[in-house]
Amino acid sequence: MSSLKGYPANWKTVIRPRILARAQNKCERCGLPNHSTIIRSLDDGDDYLILNSLSIWETPDGTWVRMSEMPEEFEAQPRTTKVVLTIAHLDHDITHNTDDNLQALCQRCHLLHDGELHARHAAETRRCKMEVATGQMRLIE
Repeated sequence: MSSLKGYPANWKTVIRPRILARAQNKCERCGLPNHSTIIRSLDDGDDYLILNSLSIWETPDGTWVRMSEMPEEFEAQPRTTKVVLTIAHLDHDITHNTDDNLQALCQRCHLLHDGELHARHAAETRRCKMEVATGQMRLIE
């Protein structure tokens, strides 16, 4: 039995590694390499720089930038983020583990993919809290 509730026992040992290998250990949406250190542009858009050494960054097109030459759209003192790839279920069903339903995504791309689902869950939580607060708890749906 897997330590991840609801996931198959071979999730960590077979399924996840297979999807990461297919993705060549990069986000399948934006292409960021797993475990890289990046900064994103101020507008948190698709622009990012990848740290290649202590003060040299690489743009997606391969241009090298020194910290002192940082483009204006990036903060003077950038907040770095470590990229950690996760495996997203495209249909949000953790029991549906076919390769065509799984995608290796960085944190940002995974959050964007799950955004609507998170919004629905948040609305449901708020509604339940309101029902409890007003004494209108539902017993059965």
